[in-house]
Amino acid sequence: AMYLKKTPNLNGRIRLSIVDTYYDKAKKCSRQKTVESIGRLDELEKKYDDPIAHFQKRVEQLKADKSRQYCCI
Repeated sequence: AMYLKKTPNLNGRIRLSIVDTYYDKAKKCSRQKTVESIGRLDELEKKYDDPIAHFQKRVEQLKADKSRQYCCI
């Protein structure tokens, strides 16, 4: 499952990234892979009215692209 990850750091700033989770059969646990590192929320708010909504749409677009890759042609 792909989602928008909001990671706070020690000084309270939040970093956004798009992450895809998957099950690693060899290690027998779930893992995460960063698909796209976006940046800090406070800096993105200067460029976008609602950066979380904006990048959530990007996540949905990436999910749709990924599902098309695995679809039969």
